[in-house]
Amino acid sequence: MELSQALEQLAALQTKLYAYQCASSSLYLDSVTVAPRDTAQGRGVALGVLAGEQHKLLTAPAVGQLLDFLDQHAGELNQLQRRQMEELGRNYRQLQRIPADEYMAYAQLTNEASDVWHKAKENNDFASFQPVLERLVAFSRKFAGYYDPDKAPYDALLGEYERGVDMAYLDRFFAAVREKLVPVIHAIGKKEQPDDSFLFRHYPVEAQRKFSDYLMEVLGLDRSHCAIGETEHPFTLEFNNKDVRITTNYDPHNVASSMYSVIHEGGHAKYELNIRDDVQYTCLSGGVSMGVHESQSRFYENLIGRSLPFIQAIFPRMREFFPAQLSDVTAEQFYRAVNKAQPSLIRIEADELTYCLHIMVRYEIEKQLIGGTLEVKDVPETWNR
Repeated sequence: MELSQALEQLAALQTKLYAYQCASSSLYLDSVTVAPRDTAQGRGVALGVLAGEQHKLLTAPAVGQLLDFLDQHAGELNQLQRRQMEELGRNYRQLQRIPADEYMAYAQLTNEASDVWHKAKENNDFASFQPVLERLVAFSRKFAGYYDPDKAPYDALLGEYERGVDMAYLDRFFAAVREKLVPVIHAIGKKEQPDDSFLFRHYPVEAQRKFSDYLMEVLGLDRSHCAIGETEHPFTLEFNNKDVRITTNYDPHNVASSMYSVIHEGGHAKYELNIRDDVQYTCLSGGVSMGVHESQSRFYENLIGRSLPFIQAIFPRMREFFPAQLSDVTAEQFYRAVNKAQPSLIRIEADELTYCLHIMVRYEIEKQLIGGTLEVKDVPETWNR
């Protein structure tokens, strides 16, 4: 086989994998935005089949032969070609260790879990979600063994989200952050807090939708390449650097909730829309890591979105969208209100300081769940403690 033929096969393989991922992502996006309420079962069947086809495609013997050939000619590859070979090789070896039926079952389970979670959240009913979460945790433990049998299960899972990160590193990192952060939070808690009551007046959802459109314009998000939808939990989903979707959730009694969701998800979208063209439809497309991705969204949300110059720039228009609610509020008052530091039970609505504590608490709970020292049924008690 000529090297040029091998590179053509490499490109074709990645394009097929991209197509399967697009199909799965489309089904997920539909499920959490506009799909009828009780449609999870059929969608789960489709997602299971798609996962099975992805598994079959990437674990085929021909793929192993292709990767071996490319590895033998690694010196003739450019940087992008080598990285594609390495990344696909990693994925190939990983999937080889995961039975196809388990891979398909997991895809179906995550679809079911999303549906059950929405209903459980709506009814504040953890017990109804518990059996599904127990199955998810069991799958995660099993998959961790497939990913890297020589590592502790949670270390193996962490590596899937942030390469090179493990519990030892995060224990040190979070301890250092906690040491500096907690005294600051306590000190601020003793100070007089700014009035933020006007944030919780009645803000009509339709006016918030129009305000979101304005925010997207301010952020420079091209609506011919970036659409906004509504869902229970805001997120960003990219198909490629010409097609990115963001979502938000509107609370008629909390204007800051959706405002900062749009800015946060807009940061994710800006990142995806500016990824280079020559890695599209390959395994290198999308964000470099979860940490880098979140750094972009939090940068827009906090360093830009909560800054006084930004608030001063958008506030005149904001008053036009909400004249009755903000007629007695100045830009400086709004700026102080959206920077108020106080604990919140909802991570995405937490302020810049206490947000970090949410991550630390979740880390400790996850570590215990995957490590087997905490049972799912005891999670609510642990969280409340």
